Amino acid sequence: MVPEISLDSWSIFFMLASAQGIFLSVVFFIKRNSQPEILLNILVLLFSITLIDYVAFWTNFRFEFPHVNRISSAFPFLFGPLFYLYIRSFINSRDLDRKGLIHALPFVFHLIILVPYYVLDGSTKIEMLLNRQIFLFDNEFVQTVFLNIANVLPIVMTLHLGIYTILGFKLISEKDLSNVKESAGRWLTILRYSFIGFTVSFASYYIMVYIFSYNLAYDYAISVAMSVFIYAIGYFGFISPEVLEGDIESHTERGKYSNSGLTHSTAEKLKEQLIKLMENDKLFLKSNLKLKDLANAVGESKHHVSQVINDELETTFSAFVNEYRIKESQALLLNKTDELNMYGIAKESGFNNKTTFSLAFKRHTGLTPSLYQKKFQDSK
Repeated sequence: MVPEISLDSWSIFFMLASAQGIFLSVVFFIKRNSQPEILLNILVLLFSITLIDYVAFWTNFRFEFPHVNRISSAFPFLFGPLFYLYIRSFINSRDLDRKGLIHALPFVFHLIILVPYYVLDGSTKIEMLLNRQIFLFDNEFVQTVFLNIANVLPIVMTLHLGIYTILGFKLISEKDLSNVKESAGRWLTILRYSFIGFTVSFASYYIMVYIFSYNLAYDYAISVAMSVFIYAIGYFGFISPEVLEGDIESHTERGKYSNSGLTHSTAEKLKEQLIKLMENDKLFLKSNLKLKDLANAVGESKHHVSQVINDELETTFSAFVNEYRIKESQALLLNKTDELNMYGIAKESGFNNKTTFSLAFKRHTGLTPSLYQKKFQDSK
């Protein structure tokens, strides 16, 4: 007999986290296209789908939607590589090439193992669920081989995830973050520790299952860790969206650039070019403007552009861009109030959303956009 569907508060919480993760992935895929963001978006999306798979298991929805069952089984082989490659791309501005695809080989191998199950029809999958069968083969030898592989896979997954977590943590630990902007440093700290929390939860699950027996709380621990990760992405995605872009150079404070090879005259010329791009060409109106866009516009390296912004202009990339966006928004607040609401003013000024606009505006002027507008109107 097919078990009845059973929902609890935890399942609802995890479904909400999954929905937010999918929403964030779609939004960020549409708005942003830097490699670090793409890697991070894929990781968030996989976490979200995994939560759906888990909830379907706990609530017995998998009997209503059998094709959802085990849909995320091979994902753990991608979690670690995506985390590591995101950190590497974020810190070292290193693009992923074809050699990077080697990181996906364990995932592909596991996917091949799962194909015989995935191609089954829904009724057969339900029958296997009721009989607690993992694989269904006519050949007993093949059935035995696949079952043995399935028994070993959790150990391999845990080791695989642990190795990549250590590699990612090592990358951050070895990087000199003394000149990194506070928000970027905070993001890296939250990112690595939330992912470590997930890895520990994942490993603990199998340790507890092997030593004792299955307990729903073990599954919940992994799901909580994934939910925390998703909500962290959501928080930084809307409060400090530039932090997720990657390229550690765009987040550095003013500091020394030893061995950069940039002469004083070249730096001065580059400084004038950057100011011209902002004041005349209004490049800041591009909502997804990145350091590499400025570098391409002036025909210089990102490192040199970052150096000029930090040392010559004495600011950071995001602050440099936002300064012009705030000036533009101030003009709109004074002259376009009948035509644009706050969201419209934010978009017309180059900001991605109203929240980021409000925070940047208050940080720059000491007032919220509405208070600034009211103050101007009262002074008339």
